[in-house]
This record gives sequence, structure tokens and C-alpha cells, in this order.
Amino acid sequence: MMRSLLCSTFQSSTKTIAPIPAREIDITILDEFNGLIQNTNLCIKNNKIKQAEEQASVAIDYLHQFQLLLLLDTRAYSRSVQGHFELGCGDAKKMIECAPQLGDGYIRLGNIFSMYGYQEAAIRTFDEGLKHVNGLWGPRRKEVNQLKSGKADAIKMKKMCVDIIARAPVEIADCIFELLSTHEKVPCLRVSKVWRTKLFDCKEAWRNLVVYDTNSDTELVGSAQQFAGHVEHLTLNTSNIQVRSKYLKHIRSADFYRVESLEIPNVYPIECERHNVLTLSNALWQLRHILTTLSINVGNNRTAVTIAELVSSTDSLKTLHFSTMDNLTTLAGDFSMVNKSHPLMTLEIKANRIHRQDIERMLQQCRQLRCLIMNGCDESVFYPLTHISHNLSILACNYQGNDVPEMKKTKTKPENDKDTGLKMIYTGRLNISNSPVSAAVIFPLLHKNMKSLETIHCYLSDWSTYDRQTRLTIHPDCIKLEKLVTLKTVWSRNTLFPFLLQQLLAGAGTLTTLGVINVCSTVKLVDSIMNLRTPPKVLQLHKIDDDSFTDITSYIRLIERYKKPFISLQCIVLDECSGVTDSVLPCLSQIRSLNDITFSRLQLTTTNGLLRFISICSGKLSRVGFVKMNSVTNRVIIALGRFNKMSYLELKSLRYVTDQGICGLIEEKATFELVELSVEKCDLVTQGCISNLKNKVKTIVYKT
Repeated sequence: MMRSLLCSTFQSSTKTIAPIPAREIDITILDEFNGLIQNTNLCIKNNKIKQAEEQASVAIDYLHQFQLLLLLDTRAYSRSVQGHFELGCGDAKKMIECAPQLGDGYIRLGNIFSMYGYQEAAIRTFDEGLKHVNGLWGPRRKEVNQLKSGKADAIKMKKMCVDIIARAPVEIADCIFELLSTHEKVPCLRVSKVWRTKLFDCKEAWRNLVVYDTNSDTELVGSAQQFAGHVEHLTLNTSNIQVRSKYLKHIRSADFYRVESLEIPNVYPIECERHNVLTLSNALWQLRHILTTLSINVGNNRTAVTIAELVSSTDSLKTLHFSTMDNLTTLAGDFSMVNKSHPLMTLEIKANRIHRQDIERMLQQCRQLRCLIMNGCDESVFYPLTHISHNLSILACNYQGNDVPEMKKTKTKPENDKDTGLKMIYTGRLNISNSPVSAAVIFPLLHKNMKSLETIHCYLSDWSTYDRQTRLTIHPDCIKLEKLVTLKTVWSRNTLFPFLLQQLLAGAGTLTTLGVINVCSTVKLVDSIMNLRTPPKVLQLHKIDDDSFTDITSYIRLIERYKKPFISLQCIVLDECSGVTDSVLPCLSQIRSLNDITFSRLQLTTTNGLLRFISICSGKLSRVGFVKMNSVTNRVIIALGRFNKMSYLELKSLRYVTDQGICGLIEEKATFELVELSVEKCDLVTQGCISNLKNKVKTIVYKT
């Protein structure tokens, strides 16, 4: 689409180039075909068999040709007006190939050229059409007139054309070039020497280069030397080995001397030879002083470059993402060649299996490592993590939520930071057994870092009485999590989770966010929260299934705690909580500090209960979310308009919310602005409705 906008800058503002619409496909266009059929029938009636065969053959060819031309013309028109220049021209050329004696193909192709500003090509196309069609009369005379008219318009527009890119200041031309994708830049390079020079000189246009498997990307590699010096972030997302190798050779030849970030997904198929790996190593060696971020996926190739080779060949590398479908043992490499002062600070590894021996040497040599993310590890990795990793700040093992804010926004500590120890730890299911990490295995790590841990996101299995007594014998002092701010984990059926919460009583009371999943006892959970010196300000409760009556009284007891002075609940997420009913909602609405709620899969709440909750809460909440709630209807959505402070609304998988509810909400909120609206998998909310709201809502996310 950008190509269409760019080419339109050539045209004079006094006239707009409008495409000739495609002809409608109907039965009236088959008059000539009907005449052929009548002649065929007459020949048969007069027993002129040979003539009948000839007439029938002509009719068949005519029918096939005419229908094909109409369909190609329709598709060429549709593609060209959508900005697909090459596809539209391709269909028009097919029309010419099918019927070079007719003017339809020439008319369509010339019109596309003219619409996109290529007046010279349009004039040549119309002339070519006149050579083939000019001698025809009758039904074809109209085509001759269209060809002459199109040529005259193209000649006129050529005289009126203004090459804005050539005349515009460099700053304006650069602003245009920055908006173009790689697919759109290549045609611009063909326009003229002026365009080519200005585009190659535009640094911002080449700062972030992504190479795909398109003809434009294949053509562009031939001009790599012209723009290589501007590229700072390079992604070789192509399966074309030749194209990828050419870029690596340019890197090796020092043409790409500014690249700070290099990404190579699916780098080598299994059949690639080792010499291709050496090409990559040589290229990285050329970038060793400037490359700070490297992401590489070697697939199932066991002969690929190892992690140790990647680290040792780059002196400035701070972030490395390495993926393989094989076990890490074959691709970890010899870390004895890595300098202990290497600046690598963030390492993310995805492998089929990561074992203790794979990371021991790595942790010993990479002394500056602050963030380690591993997917595919077994429990044995926790031993070296406990005894060797003295400088890690962030650790994630088999954790699927890599997009959590804590992991992306946290800055690694400087080298002279004396506050050592893990600050964030994330664990998920083990890769082999698909079971949680054993609490007995991770307990020593928690104990070692109890003075520094701020965030714990752990999916842990419970421990037996024997394991607990054994660990407490080894570590008799309790875990005092003095700095813990966020705790999210699965509620263990026996002792682990209550034990972790009990440790907070001995701390400084810094916990602000608590999230639990699969709670088997609401009473015990509420008792644990009630015993905290200061209850958390953010509660995220998922999959709580207990006796309904007990649940209700426990929720009300918890909510009453937050009504007391100097105790604040700012955000609450209630997901699949069986005890949350209409009787709980009024109590929740009385918490003055509450400004962010999410209700998800609450089966015992009704539409009337939600409406009563909204009427009491109006004026408080700024962020609201409803997920898979059958009780949420258009009435509920419209009622949300009473929240005069609401700036964010999330609606996901709601069966009974329609366009009427969304439009009614916006009309209700006419006096203030809804900043962000997210609508996902709401089948009765249409794209048209969302499009009409773009001028009324600052940010809209719509997914079907």
C-alpha cells in the first residue's frame, strides 16, 4: 500500500488518477457466443457436419477465453487498487497472453501503470495495444477508443508529473523512505539514479533490516555494499542459503561495520556442511568489537556452531539467545576458551534437554552473567545454580511466561554492585516429566538468596514431611524473605505454600503482589493472608475450588480486612473462583482503594449481580476486565459507562456481547475518554463496529 501512496506523489494535484473499474460478469456479454451456437445448430440442421465442428470449436474457445479474461480483469483491478502492483500487472499480462488480438489486457495494464505513476510504460502499453486492435471494428471499436483515450491521458499526466523525491529536501525524502518496507524499497531503487542515491544515503531507512524469502530480498542482496554501513540491527529470516551466505560474506568483509544486533532464526538445515558454520564464525569475528546482541537458532544440526564458540568470538556480546532441537550437551562447547571477564550478561537457551554438566563450566567462566533463561532443563541444573551462580539476578527455568514485565524491564545491575544474589526466580514444569520442580530441590536456592529475592514465580511440587525435616536440619534458620515484593505460585496441598507465607511474617512486610493457582482450601489461604503484617495490594486468585459456603464466608472475611484504615487493595483478579457469588460482589465494591478488577470464568455471578456491583463502584475503577463470563451482557457493558475514571477495558471470549453493547458504552462515556479498549474472541462484535470507534478510543486491540 505504501508503494501506491509513494507513486501518487508524482501526480499533479489538479487531476486524480482513477482506475478503470472491472466489467461486471453477467449473461448479457455472451451475445456473440449465442450467435456462434445458432450457427452451429443451423449447420447440423443442414447436415453440414464439417462446418458444425468448426463452429463448435470456435464457440468453445470463445467461451473459455472470454470468461477467463473477465475473471483476470476483475482480479487485476482488485489487486491494483489494494496496492499490489506486481500482482495486478501479472494478471493484466496474462490477459494479453490469452488474447493478444483483443484490447482488454492492454487497457488494464496501461491503466495500472498510469495509476502508479509509470506514464512512459503506460504509453508504450497503449501503443502496443493499438497495433493489435486498431484494425478491428464493430464490438471492438470501443476498445480502440479506450486505448487512444488512455494514451492521451498518460501523455498529459507525463507532462504534469513532478518528481517530489528529486526536488524535496533530504529530510523530507528520508521521512518517506523510513516508512517503506524492504519489499517497497526495491522498486524505488529502480526509478532513477536520484532515487537510488537518496535511498542509499538514508540511514534511518536501513537501520533495521529484516531479510525474508521474497524476490525483493533476493534482489536487494546484490546492492548490500551500498547500504551496509547504515545497518545496526540485522535479521536474516530467510531459508535461502545463498542469500544468507552472501550477507555473512559481506559481514566478514567488514561492509556491515555498525551491526549491534544480529538475529538468524533457523540458521542451518541439517544437511549443511561445517564450512558454512565457519563462515558464520568468521563473520562474528569481524563484528567482535561492536556486536552486543545475538539470536541464533541451529535447529537439529549437531555440527552447528556452539555457545562457547559464539561467546569466545565476540568481545562485546552482552545478550545471547540460542535455540536448538537437540540436547545442549552436543552444542554447549568448551567454555575454557572463554575469558572470565567476558561482558555476557543475558543468556537465553532453548534445548531438548539441559543437564547439570552443560551449565557448570558456563557459570564458572561467565562471571558477568546476570540473567539466565533456560527452557528444557531438568532438576540437576539447580545444584550448580545454587553453588556457582554468585552474580545472577534473574533466573528462569522452563518458564513459559517470558513476556512478564519483571523479566523485560528489569535492568541488570552494574559490575560494582555489592548487592549480590538472585532478585527474580521463575520456574515451570520440567521438560522431560512435565511435572513441577521439586520443592526439596529449589529450597536451598531460596535459602541462599533469601536476603535478595524480590520476585518468585514458581510452579513447585509439594514436599514430604521427611524432605522438609531434612532441609530444616541442614538450614535450621528460617527463610526470611525480607525484600520479597511479588509471589506467584501453585498452592500446594500440604505444607509448602503456607510455609512460604509464614516466612514473610519474619520479614519486613514488603509483599505487594500475591498470586496463587489451584487453591485447595480457601480457608487456609485466607488465614495465611490474614496473618501477614500488611496484606498485599494486588491479589491474583486462579482456580479456587472449595465448598461454596465456606468460600463465600472466607472471601467476605478477607474483604472486610481491606476495609480497615491504612490497608489498601488496588488490584484483584478472580479467575474460576467457585465461592465468588453475587453476595460477595457488594462487599468487594466497598473497598475504596480498589481501581483495577478482572473477573474471569465466575460461574455463580449473575447479570443483575454485576449491575449492582457496577452501580456501587461507579467512579472508582480505572481498569476493568471480563474474560469468559456468560453473565456479561450488553447491559453490563453499557453500565460500565458510569465509571468516569475507567481508562482501560478488556473483553475476551464473551458470548453475549454485541456491537450494540460496545457502541452503547462509548455513547455512555461521551463526557470522558476511554484510552484503551481490547476486544478478543467476542464473536458478535464486528470489525465494522471497531473501525467506527477509532476516532473515539485512543488505542484499540481487536482479535477474532
